[in-house]
Amino acid sequence: MSKEVKSEVRKEVKAELRKISQEKMSEESSAIQTQILSSEDFAHARTVGVYVHCAKLREVDTSRIVESILAGGRRCGPADTSYRMIPINHLNLL
Repeated sequence: MSKEVKSEVRKEVKAELRKISQEKMSEESSAIQTQILSSEDFAHARTVGVYVHCAKLREVDTSRIVESILAGGRRCGPADTSYRMIPINHLNLL
């Protein structure tokens, strides 16, 4: 995909995301987090790669997922640009 096409797709996605109400974003985030938190794969994972959401960018809220991982003594973190995990050990690091 060319840079121009990617740029246009990003603009379209951002425009669509701006149309979604905050209430709807919260509902969708909650549903996604509930599905992940109740999955068997998540329950058995010792290390979980997870992005830290940015509300300004209208991303899915991942805070409950991160809290669950840390409360269970498991490892988690987002990936850097080289796809290496950056460990998060405490919510204060976010």
